[in-house]
Amino acid sequence: MESKIGPKTISRMKSEASDKIDLYAAQIDKAFLKSDDGKLKVSIGFDISMSEKTANGIDVSTTIGFVADKIRDKTTCTVVESQTELPGVADKVYRIKGE
Repeated sequence: MESKIGPKTISRMKSEASDKIDLYAAQIDKAFLKSDDGKLKVSIGFDISMSEKTANGIDVSTTIGFVADKIRDKTTCTVVESQTELPGVADKVYRIKGE
């Protein structure tokens, strides 16, 4: 008998998605309230594969994703490949005042 995605697999996928939403309900609410534009994208994904451990079994991995905090961090640097390193200070970083 060949494994297929049937009613049991679909039912389990629905159950897993519901469990993830319930588990993260409070964090989803906080992320929504913190959103700049009044919108929040919540993604539910499934990875489905033939089970390597159970004959005729199907493994279902469920993932939930959303952005709880918007973080923006920008770093700019200049690299000169032809410049030789100074002895003893090659891996030191010097910050410019105000950055």
